[in-house]
Amino acid sequence: MEKSSLILDKTLIEKELRKVSPKRPSELRKKLLNIGVVKSLTADDDSTNVEAAKDYYFIHLSFQERFAARYLVNARQNPKRKCYTKAINFIQFQKYNQRFLLVFTFTSGLLSGNDSLSCLETFAKAMTSEPLDLIGPRHMQLVIRCLEEAGTDRRIPQRNLWIQHISKWVECAANDTRDHKPFSSLIVSLRQSPLVLCENIIIDTVIRLLRTEDDRVRVRTSIIITDLDINPVLHDFIKALLTALRDKEYSVRQNVAEALGRMHGGAITPDVINGLLVALRDENNDVRCCAVGALAKLGGRAVTPGVVKGLLAALGDKDHLVSQNAAQALAKLGGGAVAPDVINGLLVTLNGNSHFVKENAAQALVELGCVAVAPAVINRLLAAVGD
Repeated sequence: MEKSSLILDKTLIEKELRKVSPKRPSELRKKLLNIGVVKSLTADDDSTNVEAAKDYYFIHLSFQERFAARYLVNARQNPKRKCYTKAINFIQFQKYNQRFLLVFTFTSGLLSGNDSLSCLETFAKAMTSEPLDLIGPRHMQLVIRCLEEAGTDRRIPQRNLWIQHISKWVECAANDTRDHKPFSSLIVSLRQSPLVLCENIIIDTVIRLLRTEDDRVRVRTSIIITDLDINPVLHDFIKALLTALRDKEYSVRQNVAEALGRMHGGAITPDVINGLLVALRDENNDVRCCAVGALAKLGGRAVTPGVVKGLLAALGDKDHLVSQNAAQALAKLGGGAVAPDVINGLLVTLNGNSHFVKENAAQALVELGCVAVAPAVINRLLAAVGD
């Protein structure tokens, strides 16, 4: 890290090998190479250089970053050692260097698994010491990544404060209805950090923003929810999404329908499915299309008589994209959707004017296995091919 180099030169390797094994550095070098973590910069067919005279590089950069993080953790075990102060200074003054973001992320995770609370505290202190990002995005990105890697460890002294700051940034992102670029890194970091994202403070902030009277903020919040792919099994959050399906702004209804389609596990409740069925009858084409797409993503988990009936009705929708997606959704429901009325509905759709709708209906019949059991279906598909 001091050399700021990706290359492990022969002098450095020899020096470190002799520290670990003064009497047999060559044997240790062979073991290091056999592990497969590093590789020589010299071509494999160049046999003129002995192994000790070669420079090396890590096969994958994350190996180097992991080892660097381990060094930082070990260096801070004893405050009396010279490397302790050097490690603290490195964290403090390099924390916003994007090259070392993964190093500090790994360090946070390793310290969380360490029983030494003092090491965790000194790391957090170095993170929040000067110099600080005056604007904030870089600092929030670092904080989010480190909190996630540490499993939002409650022993971190600044944990609650950091989470409160993150929720404030989410609120700022929702209120920024013009330029979204300053918050793009925040959204990306949160999307990659499900543990942080599911903290109650952050979820409560999102719910409050989704219920605000400002139309633009609600629209922006619904976009953020979709971008973040929030999926906590929290009754209040799901209830807020279902309420938003009746929002006066069609963009809110559209984005919320898409978000509901990404639910999984215990979040897929009868209320969620019923909410999407209501959205299937929305006056806006885009909302209906998103509702159909959501049911398609839920697949076999959403097989109910009401869903099948709703998708059959959507096959005849005036918007061709809705009809097209409805055929796909019926196919993804699997065996639970194989019924005479479904087959008949798809066959009727083959008589439509839209090529894409007919193509999807035909594919749905094939995926549902109707072709193998109904010769009439085969004949109708052949006729459709002729069209």
